[in-house]
Amino acid sequence: MYTENSSLEATQLGRIGIIGNGSWGTALAKILTDNGQQLHWWLRNEEAVAHLCQRHHNPHYLTSVTFAAESILPTNNLPEVLDACDTIIFAVPSAYAGQVLSQITTDQWQQKSVLSAIKGVLPDTNLLPVPAMPKRWRQSAFPTLLSPG
Repeated sequence: MYTENSSLEATQLGRIGIIGNGSWGTALAKILTDNGQQLHWWLRNEEAVAHLCQRHHNPHYLTSVTFAAESILPTNNLPEVLDACDTIIFAVPSAYAGQVLSQITTDQWQQKSVLSAIKGVLPDTNLLPVPAMPKRWRQSAFPTLLSPG
């Protein structure tokens, strides 16, 4: 669980951000916060942010999963999460990945470790997410977290 002695800067990942709040993003957020990480968390709509801040659970996905208030910093401001974090976990459903990626500039990817947790193929290209990422956004190593279904 999160404690005041937990420090994001003390981890190898630095400050962590999750982009996406579907079932997969929520599950990853829960795993990380239960292991002492504080997260900056991008949700696409303001109502979900307000609900998470007030009631400490995702109103649409895995609704029985609760978060300690101090363990999450939810926002619908994507640049805010990107600017605040050293490591980004990209967990947007594949159907929406292209739309979210198009909002991120090359400069915002600089000096970031990015973990792709996008499930499935991108609908317009039928490609897996990493090969479809523009070359300017790729890192020398682009880890991918896979899941069933």
